[in-house]
Amino acid sequence: MKKFFKKIVTPIITWQAMHYLGRFHPKVIGVTGSVGKTSTKEAIYTFLKRDFDVRKSEKSFNSEIGVPLAILGLKNAWWNPLHWSWNLLKGFWIAFFSRKYPQILILEIGADRPRDIKNTVSWLTPDIAVLTALAPVPVHVENFPDPAAVYKEKSELIKALKKEGTAVLNQDDERVMAMQKITPAKIITFGMKDLSEISVSGLQNPYPILAAAAVARVLGMNDADIKEISAKITATAGRMRELPGINGSLIIDDTYNSSPVAVESALNTLKTVQNKGKKIVALADMAELGRFSEAEHRRIGKFLVDIADSLVVVGEKAKWIFEESKSSRTETSRLRNFKVSPDATEAGIYLKNIIQEGDVILVKGSQSMRMEKLVEKIILDPEKNSHLLVRQEKEWKKI
Repeated sequence: MKKFFKKIVTPIITWQAMHYLGRFHPKVIGVTGSVGKTSTKEAIYTFLKRDFDVRKSEKSFNSEIGVPLAILGLKNAWWNPLHWSWNLLKGFWIAFFSRKYPQILILEIGADRPRDIKNTVSWLTPDIAVLTALAPVPVHVENFPDPAAVYKEKSELIKALKKEGTAVLNQDDERVMAMQKITPAKIITFGMKDLSEISVSGLQNPYPILAAAAVARVLGMNDADIKEISAKITATAGRMRELPGINGSLIIDDTYNSSPVAVESALNTLKTVQNKGKKIVALADMAELGRFSEAEHRRIGKFLVDIADSLVVVGEKAKWIFEESKSSRTETSRLRNFKVSPDATEAGIYLKNIIQEGDVILVKGSQSMRMEKLVEKIILDPEKNSHLLVRQEKEWKKI
């Protein structure tokens, strides 16, 4: 029923979005990559909203349904037929009769399966295309022949650029920089060499801000304004966000989603943290890795033994992390305590009993593992702070 419903709704709202774009011709900024898409989109919006009338994809609307919804300014109706009927009626009105539209659209564009981006850019032509990073083992790789096929799909956004458009590329990623060969468009790069030109607070990942600063420069923003705005950008929910934990602890909430490269980056950040207590790592399954799944979970398990003091894992695949961590531990390794939990809630209850003052807890897992439920158990004053977590909508609460 869901597939049938999707086949009806998707072409209608896509047609509406195409008509709307044809009427108003806004400047389109497309963001893709293996990691950091949503954070980069949010950072670009923060830079541009002061000087432009801007609309962005909500949440991580980056699919064949999400992109048209973002263009039309409609909300996700989930699987409610009545709400979708209203969306289609409203979309028709917006597409044909509205008189106002933003100057700039910031759209997150994902690739879950082959041709996802190619199908989107068959009707959507970006003025600026941002490529954040390409992981050695990308999320959704199980749906592709190999990682190279994922990179090729991501490259479709760059290929689709207008001739007078601009590709914004991560110069610290050689896979990304290879994309400059496939487009005649102007190339602008960002990377760690630019870090002195922006402000990054706490444990924040600098790359989304660096990418956003590059886009802001393309659109004419001066360096003084870029530095001022970058200092005000905070991490979004579930993306390396610092939260107050129980008993004087600190939570690094990275529960939005997970992939090998993102977990490794988060662990490297945890390694730099100076704290008086334990470094606790709570990890869940990394989904959609296909034949690479066991090897990548085990690699992470080996990687963390010199970073974490305690490890909690959730999920069948995450048990490979547990097994490899135990077998890789030496007398000099930091890691001492292990725990396998059946679900995120139980893991949170377990952590509640061992967290002490000065502890830092990194929490990460794929979206389907719902690791925000663990954070709910250990966050200071959950009733007051629950709005800081990801997936707090009533639709998610039902799942």
